[in-house]
Amino acid sequence: TQPLKDVDLTIIKTQETREVNSMRCAFGEVEVTEHFTGYKIKRRDTIIGIEPLTLPPLTFRTRAFWFIPPAAVERAVTSAGKDLAGGLHGAEHAIIALMPLHVMCDRWDVGGLSSASYGETGEPAIFVYDAYEGGIGLAEKAYSILPDMLTSAYELVRDCPCEDGCPSCIHSPKCGNDNQPLDKEATLLILDRLCQDPGFQNSAAGVPLPGKIFS
Repeated sequence: TQPLKDVDLTIIKTQETREVNSMRCAFGEVEVTEHFTGYKIKRRDTIIGIEPLTLPPLTFRTRAFWFIPPAAVERAVTSAGKDLAGGLHGAEHAIIALMPLHVMCDRWDVGGLSSASYGETGEPAIFVYDAYEGGIGLAEKAYSILPDMLTSAYELVRDCPCEDGCPSCIHSPKCGNDNQPLDKEATLLILDRLCQDPGFQNSAAGVPLPGKIFS
């Protein structure tokens, strides 16, 4: 079986902010609430049924890094007729898929959330958080090497020969949204733009993101 869930994320405290190629990035404490809505019944890779679930939500506080792509990225995706939400979702999956190579962890040790329109500002955002109460240092380490993470994610998706996304690039075996929506071309476009300047620039006065995030 595989669970299906929705995730809400609240930023509790922004501890550090940086800027990468006009992209606002931050690290801090968040509160994650997971709403389990059902589960898939699978035989090998074949889905044979989906059953609903009614369970109380699971809430915990942990550490996360997050970033807001610059407006030019959003314009490039929409002007190309691609799905922004699917591109952000694919980028989130690719980053998490490569966490074990950069941070010495299992992909199940972290969770993620992407949204094309979050909070009060309606800006796109991607979050990656430690999947443990209090955090265990994974998101913090990944945040410190975020340019390398983004470059590796771009190369993973670019070099995969599939057309629409597959388990080798942007499909995730742990996605609570059943790998929907996903748009590989939008993912490539987003990651390509984010990798144009691989260097961190310290931001002396970062702007915290709005508090409530919805997947």
